[in-house]
Amino acid sequence: MALDPLQFLISNLNSIVTIKLDSTNYLTWKAQISAALEVYDLLGYVDGSIPMPSEKIAVTTENATEMVTNPIFTEWKKADRHLRSAINATIHPSLLPHVVNLQHAFEVWNALEKRLNSLSRSHIVQLRNDFQRVKKDAAKSMKSYLDEIKQITDKLAATANLISDEEIVFVTLKGLPREYVSFKTAIRARETPITFEELSNLLLSEEINISMDELELNSQISVSTALTAQKGSNQNYQGHYPTNRGNYRGRGNYYTNNRGNYRGRGSANSNRRQFNLNRSGNGRAQWNFNSDFGSPEVRCQICNKLRHIVKDCWYRNDLHFQPQTQALMASNETPSTDQWFFDSGATHHITSNVENLHQPEQYNGIQKVAVGDGKHLNIKHKGDGRQLEASSSSRE
Repeated sequence: MALDPLQFLISNLNSIVTIKLDSTNYLTWKAQISAALEVYDLLGYVDGSIPMPSEKIAVTTENATEMVTNPIFTEWKKADRHLRSAINATIHPSLLPHVVNLQHAFEVWNALEKRLNSLSRSHIVQLRNDFQRVKKDAAKSMKSYLDEIKQITDKLAATANLISDEEIVFVTLKGLPREYVSFKTAIRARETPITFEELSNLLLSEEINISMDELELNSQISVSTALTAQKGSNQNYQGHYPTNRGNYRGRGNYYTNNRGNYRGRGSANSNRRQFNLNRSGNGRAQWNFNSDFGSPEVRCQICNKLRHIVKDCWYRNDLHFQPQTQALMASNETPSTDQWFFDSGATHHITSNVENLHQPEQYNGIQKVAVGDGKHLNIKHKGDGRQLEASSSSRE
């Protein structure tokens, strides 16, 4: 046997076998090195199909028979030593102690297979589990997500565990976030199957489209928020105490603005929930209290954003706007409207809902309710509040 092929293999081994053998990649390593050895007709030296010949052979001459060195053995021994050296060069240092004392290439080959084959089976199971659990999150780009899937499937393919394109497509779609719901529906509704390569190209394009849509939407929301904030600074919020300083003076007269006023028995200055009771010389009690009632966080039913309602929504008349799909749930919580505030120091309260009054009566008096823009509202009913003490008087 000529050693030229073996010498060529050894000199180019690092470029042929691209990985170092460890406890996780035995099947991949075996596939690479077996292919290289088979090309140069050297695989038989390690798999046993070219057994070790006898070291001595009998040679008969005219006078006698003598034992001489077998030239085939000499040739086989040189090839065996070169192969053992080549195999050891592809093994990770952590595994070398297990084969360093072995004399022949086939012994090294068999020892590695016996030790690592079962570990590789466990590694295959782990790869399959990783393949089924792969997900795309916000921190992972679409390219990274697709590369991760490709790496796992390539590792499985190197171990002779091929995964069909149909299964790869299914797992890829399953791992996409909810922003890709419509895309997944369209792919699954196709009459013709799609390959993983085709799906990858479509997903990379879809990622760009979604990013552009989100950028445009965020830009519109920023403008909408600015307009809403400007408008909200001049609006009155009904049914809630303002967070700014307010003065209360009056019987049944109530309006709110950045600074609200009440006229009547007792006066109150509100800002941070401090209550002080002073009695003047005429026997009337004066309440001074500071409160900090925050405005509730309202949410728009169109765009699902906070701090504005439907009538102020930027997208109310936009026929092309697609709101986010929401999962609805049943709740026992009752929305809070027409809130009643107890211990406010007021002798009378007002409400826009007549159902808040107990046995309401028609109001025929001449008093009116002053509001923040200087207008006066008529009083239609009067009665006791359902949620207040029996002596409390309310008007609607």
